[in-house]
Amino acid sequence: MPLSLSLRQQVAQRFVLGYPGLEPSAPLCRFLAQGVGGVIFFRDNFQQPSESLSAWEVALRLADLQKQLPEKVPAAFLSIDQEGGQVERLPHTIFPATLTPRAVAQCQQQDPQHFAESVYTLMAEHLAMLGFNMNFFPTLDVNLEPRNPIIGVRAFGEDPKTVWRLAQVAMAAFHRHNILTVGKHFPGHGNGTVDSHERLPRLTFTETELQPFAQAIKAQVPALMVSHGYYPALQTDPDERDQPASASKRIMQDLLRQQLGYQGLVMSDDMEMGAITQGRDPVQAALKALDAGADLLIYRHATETVWEVFEAVVYHLESGRLNRIAHEAAMHRIAAAKQTLPKGRLLDQAFIEDTFAPRRVHTRSLALARQAVAFLQGAPSEGVLPTDAPVWLLHPDRAGITNYAFDQPTSPELPQLFQKAGQPLAHQVAYAPTEGPALSELEPPAGVAPHTVVFVTWNPLCYPAQAEAYHWLQARYPQARIILVSAGTPYDTAVMPHPTLHLGLCSYRPASMQALVEQLCPSAETTEPQNLVPLDTVG
Repeated sequence: MPLSLSLRQQVAQRFVLGYPGLEPSAPLCRFLAQGVGGVIFFRDNFQQPSESLSAWEVALRLADLQKQLPEKVPAAFLSIDQEGGQVERLPHTIFPATLTPRAVAQCQQQDPQHFAESVYTLMAEHLAMLGFNMNFFPTLDVNLEPRNPIIGVRAFGEDPKTVWRLAQVAMAAFHRHNILTVGKHFPGHGNGTVDSHERLPRLTFTETELQPFAQAIKAQVPALMVSHGYYPALQTDPDERDQPASASKRIMQDLLRQQLGYQGLVMSDDMEMGAITQGRDPVQAALKALDAGADLLIYRHATETVWEVFEAVVYHLESGRLNRIAHEAAMHRIAAAKQTLPKGRLLDQAFIEDTFAPRRVHTRSLALARQAVAFLQGAPSEGVLPTDAPVWLLHPDRAGITNYAFDQPTSPELPQLFQKAGQPLAHQVAYAPTEGPALSELEPPAGVAPHTVVFVTWNPLCYPAQAEAYHWLQARYPQARIILVSAGTPYDTAVMPHPTLHLGLCSYRPASMQALVEQLCPSAETTEPQNLVPLDTVG
């Protein structure tokens, strides 16, 4: 029973904490000894520039963290943001890389629902084998703003019916494998142009955005994550002005609990995001979130500051400054969510090492990626590259894309993949996404103009320098064929119109890059992925 725990253990249950690097930090271990509610994992917990964990080591790590909890404390949430594509915390070298929700939604080779079933069943099976029991997914946001810097391809699309139809498939797949899902970001983060990782966004709210959340509540989604956005249309009380939804009684109690009747867990987004840390005292921010109705607080890193927050929560409950009845209700919801989570399990090293062998993992990744290359404009025949005429390649430097930079040490760049496929490139330019290709780099080398330009983009609506380069190319080389490839959101033709061909990749993982090369160079297609990782790492 949750209330048989000491008050300090109860309060610890309301924290989900991460740590930097490959080894659990001392502050996290301190929280584990107190009975922390959960651990959240990020890419740097599995991969560093000079070292990475194997799948077997990941499984051991998760099991060991559970063992560090006090005996009578329930199992911890072992949680992760494994959305697919742009947000994948597990490296492609040890875990099948899947696809962004948007790439799943626009699959053209089969019905998107059937494709989603394949994608999320594969993801759920592998997460469960490693020992994860909670995934911060599905994304229930409706991406109504094409320039949205935080949602974009992380949403299934702009239509709430599509969003819920595919989110429902994902939820079912994870639940079949005893992984709790967390729908996000309530009440909808798809209508803004500011990234809440950096500062507090002021968001326009529409009923359209609420529809997938309402459907998920009817389907008894175990947990919902509340955004760090400010919604003036909903937060009408003067004391909620310029406050995030994660500190709003109007949103968490009036709208979510009372109007929509939600009875599951309510979680904050990461309390270390800029929307919270910019100009807000961390202790007061946490107390406001709990007072407003959050059951669980998420912190990317367990730190001494978070320990101060923990002590403050204990003090405010002991002194009656935080509502004890509300706290007890939160504890019962946490206990209910954890009732089926095992605290220990048997691990089969040979089975895990075989299942997660790099060659096997990459084969699964590439099989999915091949199905997700979508023709948004033009026909496949128009995409075949000539081998006897100048082909140029313009592509974003992955080092400038936060969520894809981790892949660089363990996979080749796009020009290398074209070279491996036997495709000559007369010219190639790697550009910083925020700056676009420099016009000086678009002058023909040795005076040879391009016959075909493959222009791989990264969200040009947000970074218009890419569109400027595109228009310059069209004017400078009017006879050239331009193949536009959206590695980010698929809205490019709004600012880069009339390409010869427009491909929606909506992902820039190594397997997606390989699938693109195979599509443009049919002779490159193989039954096994090649050169996705250095050869000495392939099992």
